[in-house]
Amino acid sequence: MKIIGHRGARGEVAESTLAAFQFALVHGVDGVEFDLRQTSDGVVVVCHDAFVITADGAQLPIATTPSHELAAKAPDLLLFQDVLRTLPVTVPMMLEIKPNVPINAIVAEIRRQLNEGRAMDTLEIASFDQKILQEIKKQLPGTPLVVIEIWSSWRARRRAHALGTKKISLLEYWVWPSFIRAMTRAGYELYVYPSTNEVKKRRFRRFGFRGCTESPDRARRWSQAGLAGIITDHPELFDS
Repeated sequence: MKIIGHRGARGEVAESTLAAFQFALVHGVDGVEFDLRQTSDGVVVVCHDAFVITADGAQLPIATTPSHELAAKAPDLLLFQDVLRTLPVTVPMMLEIKPNVPINAIVAEIRRQLNEGRAMDTLEIASFDQKILQEIKKQLPGTPLVVIEIWSSWRARRRAHALGTKKISLLEYWVWPSFIRAMTRAGYELYVYPSTNEVKKRRFRRFGFRGCTESPDRARRWSQAGLAGIITDHPELFDS
């Protein structure tokens, strides 16, 4: 089972920073996961949210703000090219492209990396947005694609079939061992990701739903059922 650092290691280090990625690598992850967005002038940045918080507490939308203004007002915002140039080319990355984000600049950066020697199978492209994955398949044939859904395995399988991929990522609270075994028998490569909303996490737990991304013992049991990998905020818990 693969251990993938969620936004690096967001449970321990500021998410989507080089420090977070380095922390995850020190703790032996099999890869890192992070989100991509694009500025108004076509620069690809690493950020989960659609905006950044400036020093004065204002929200600055990434999609409508030029990169020089973001750099001045949010200097910690990481560029995609900086991650690619800093981490070793052997580090697998799961790149989540947010819905409605233009992909041309992302594709161009990936092509540069491939031309410089990075293996295509080290860059998985994940998204909730089917159109984005379809376009990636068209522009970068052979790129591993990951369908992300919250809970609907039916919709995930339908999307995966249309894309010709077997990789699916679901919210951990909607997954359990017998479900994993059924998906594995059907040929799917199943990953789970954590919720980042503490209120929702407490609610899930109150109703008896338990994930595995913070529980090595449960993760081992799910691995025995066929789980391909976990995307975790706490890769240090799985450092053997």
